[in-house]
Amino acid sequence: MEILNITVLVVKYNQNGYIVHTMTALLKAIEYFDGNQAALARAIDPELTSMSVSHWKKRGVPMRRAVQIERVTGGTVTKEQLCPEQFGIAS
Repeated sequence: MEILNITVLVVKYNQNGYIVHTMTALLKAIEYFDGNQAALARAIDPELTSMSVSHWKKRGVPMRRAVQIERVTGGTVTKEQLCPEQFGIAS
């Protein structure tokens, strides 16, 4: 059996014209939990569901959740990567 690794990338531009890869950051956070959206959600808040993570893929990560994702991933994924418009561009 062949396993395919597919990455979906959503490109957004901020007011300064920088390309921001927010979807890549969220996918990296999910991968931190072995690709398990539910595990990411539970690490943030035991009452949070994987459906919330799915909504973030479509609508973007809320600022408060970006801070929590940075914490639960040990800084592997930063709030700047998840919400560059609010926190600035990560270097």
